[in-house]
Amino acid sequence: MEELREDQDDGTVARVAAIDIAKASGMVCLRVPHDTIEGRRIQQVWNVASTTNAILELGDRLICQGVERVVMEATGNYWRPFFYLLEARGLDCWLVNARDVKNVPGRPKTDKLDAVWLAKLGERGMVRASFVPPKPVRHLRDFTRTRTVFVQERTRHKHRVDKALQDAQIKLSGAVSDLFGLSARAMMNAMVAGERNPRTLAELAQGSLVKKKTALAGAAARTDTFLGARYRRIVKRRGHAKALVAVARSILVIAWHLINAPDASYQELGTDWHRRHLDPARKTRDLVRQLQALGHQVALTPTSA
Repeated sequence: MEELREDQDDGTVARVAAIDIAKASGMVCLRVPHDTIEGRRIQQVWNVASTTNAILELGDRLICQGVERVVMEATGNYWRPFFYLLEARGLDCWLVNARDVKNVPGRPKTDKLDAVWLAKLGERGMVRASFVPPKPVRHLRDFTRTRTVFVQERTRHKHRVDKALQDAQIKLSGAVSDLFGLSARAMMNAMVAGERNPRTLAELAQGSLVKKKTALAGAAARTDTFLGARYRRIVKRRGHAKALVAVARSILVIAWHLINAPDASYQELGTDWHRRHLDPARKTRDLVRQLQALGHQVALTPTSA
């Protein structure tokens, strides 16, 4: 007959340590086999501060004891220093769910007894490790979560700005798609600097709002301003569409100068600007040519002053 020996792996761990983690410290329980008495185990329990040097010293001590596994309970974020530093020391760290390591009802509950209970569960293989991603994944997850927090915080502040504008009866968000876009920011900066003229603020439109220049020009044409007078002057001889394009170009020129010269300010020229800057001699020649083209002979007699 041939005798067979089966190696049965029942999940037990000979040398195990468990840490019951609190905010500022951790209660460590170390359980290892007795040096001379078979079947007996030696148990040591002590407290370790949750500082970097103390945790590194703990790692060196556990390595010297030949610890095969370190079990710790997931407690808030306090487990991270112990897990990461002991893992960096080369120890096999297990993070277990608190639901899986509940103490037996009726047993007294202290940090020391919790650490002993966790160590016994760990050495008998009665707990399972929770998933802890590897270091590169942890770094990526920290970055993405931090970015998420920043984006949420940015959105919250944007809503606060919009609410403040709404309380002041400034309906800027109803006119622009992005309250913090190039145009809206220029308008808000102008308001902070003291500008209160709605027309001047509207002329700061740029970027995607330039597509609305026809509507802006149409609005300007109905005003009693230099731009309105310019529209009415051109529409008589060029038509509505070309007059709108001309006024829109004037708006873009004004916006360009305001953007490129932060110290510049818009000054309304007035509806009579063209009349005040008219060249009398040139206007006279134009009118004479028009009459001559109609077949008239023109003799001009200057009026007395």
